[in-house]
Amino acid sequence: MKTALLPRLIISSLFAGNGLFFGFWAVHIPLVQARFQLDPAQLGLLLLLIAGGSAGTLVTSGKTLDWFGSRTLLILGSVLMFCMLPVMLGAPNLLVLGIALLLYGIANGLMDVAMNEQGIRLEQRILSDGGKPILSGLHGAFSLGGLGGASFGAISLKLGSNGLPASLIMAAVGLGVVVFGRHYLLQARHEHHETKGSWRISRKLVLVSGMAFLVFLSEGAIADWSSVYLEKAIGVTTSRAAWGYAAFSMAMAVGRFSGDWIRMRVLPHDILTFCGAIAAVGMSMVLWKGGESLTLAGFALVGMGFSNIAPILFGESRHLPDTSAAMGLSIIVSCGYIGFLSGPVLIGFLIKHTGLTLALSVIALCAATVAIASSMALAHKD
Repeated sequence: MKTALLPRLIISSLFAGNGLFFGFWAVHIPLVQARFQLDPAQLGLLLLLIAGGSAGTLVTSGKTLDWFGSRTLLILGSVLMFCMLPVMLGAPNLLVLGIALLLYGIANGLMDVAMNEQGIRLEQRILSDGGKPILSGLHGAFSLGGLGGASFGAISLKLGSNGLPASLIMAAVGLGVVVFGRHYLLQARHEHHETKGSWRISRKLVLVSGMAFLVFLSEGAIADWSSVYLEKAIGVTTSRAAWGYAAFSMAMAVGRFSGDWIRMRVLPHDILTFCGAIAAVGMSMVLWKGGESLTLAGFALVGMGFSNIAPILFGESRHLPDTSAAMGLSIIVSCGYIGFLSGPVLIGFLIKHTGLTLALSVIALCAATVAIASSMALAHKD
C-alpha cells in the first residue's frame, strides 16, 4: 500500500497538470485571437490543429501504448505539453503558433490515454493489496486542475499579463514533476507478442465506446453552449451566464472525488444507470426554463451525473473480450474524444434548424441512453 503512495501522487499531479494547462490556455484564447486579429473562422481553423493532433494520436495510441508502454508515452506527452504552452502564448507569428498548437494536441492525446492506462493499472495494484479504488479521484484531480487553471489564468489577465510569465513558471514546475516522478510511474506491462494490439468488435466494445461518445458529446456541448442558453433562453447577463458551466464543472469535480467511495459499494452498471438518470433529470430541469436558480441547479445535477461515467467506462477496457487492455482503452478514449469535438458542432447545427431548447434536449437523450445501455454493456459478459 505504501509503495503505491508516490506513484499515485505523481499520476494525480499529471492528471491535475493536464487540466491546469488546458484551463489556463482556454481563458487566453481571446487574447491570442486579438493579438493576431483573427476572425472566428480563422480562430476555429487554428484550434482545429489541437483537435487534429489529439485525434491523430489517439487513433494510433493502441499500438503505440502496447509497444512503448504508458510510462514512456506519458513522459513524452507531459514534457511536450508543458513546453508548448509558453510557445503558444508567446508565438511571434501564426506559423509558430500553428506548429505549437499541433504539437500541443499531439501531447494531449499522448497524455490522455497514457495517464488513464497508468491510473487503471495502479488501481488494479492497490485493489489487489486490499486497498480502495482511485480512478474517479484521478479524474477529479483533472477537473480541479481545469478549474485552477481557468482561475489562475483569469487572475493573470486581470493583472494585465499576456500569460507568458505565468506559463513559464507552470512549465518549469511541470517539468520538475516529470523529472522527479518518472521513476515512480509504472513500467510497461509484460504481454505476449501475439496479444499486443489485438482487438475484435464485440457488443461490449460497441456499447462502451458508444456510451463514451454520448457522454463526451454532452460535455462538449455544455462547455460551448451552456452560457449561450443561460443568456438567450433564461435572460441572465453575460457575466452571470458563465456560472452555468462553472456549476457543471464544480459538481463534476465533487462527484469524481466521491466516486471511488461509491464504486466500492455499488456495481458499475448500477452506478452508470443511476448517473445517466440523474444527468437526464438535471438536463430536464435546465430545459424547463424555471429561472436562473433552477437552471444552475440543473447544470450542477448534469455535472454530478456525468462525473463518474468516464472513469468506469475507461476501466472496462480491462474486461473486453479478445481485446488487449491498451487497445480497448485507446478505442474508448478515441470515441469519447470524437464525441467531445463533434458535440458543439452538432448542437450548433441543430440550433440553427430547430432552436436552442430543442437542440440541447439531445443532451438529456444522451444521458437517458447511457442509463438504459449500461446494463446491457456491463451486466453480462459478451
